[in-house]
Amino acid sequence: MISTGIKDTGGELVFYGVRIHTQQLPGVTFGIMAGRRDSAGGLTAEVETNETQGSASSAGFHAVEAASSVGSPAVAVPEFGYYAGPAATITAREDGRQVQAHLARWSANPRIVIFWFTPSSTGSAPQNLTAYSTAGHKLPAGNSAPGHG
Repeated sequence: MISTGIKDTGGELVFYGVRIHTQQLPGVTFGIMAGRRDSAGGLTAEVETNETQGSASSAGFHAVEAASSVGSPAVAVPEFGYYAGPAATITAREDGRQVQAHLARWSANPRIVIFWFTPSSTGSAPQNLTAYSTAGHKLPAGNSAPGHG
């Protein structure tokens, strides 16, 4: 369970891995769930994202989910996804300025870096995702285009 510190009336936004097992996606064994943890520790699943073709762990961005509003009552989920590889920093452009994503390595597979952006006060979406190593070198992009749903 990855805590984000982002809280609203539904609780705290958290991320966690989920198992995927489907014949249609032979190279995909996991996805990332965005959920809410309430003050009593209860968990509500909100949005799940996973790779839809090829390998789920090839180098690069995977399963980038655009910001959305889900559930009833509606709760905001910021843009999030994961990076497979040694990403130490992930940036994007938002309203003409560079923003940095929050990162957390997944305990089940430390090669997987889950990332999310602070929700924008203007409603603008992060664009042009870029990952960098600890030495500041640009890493492979993979599939950095956000999906919806």
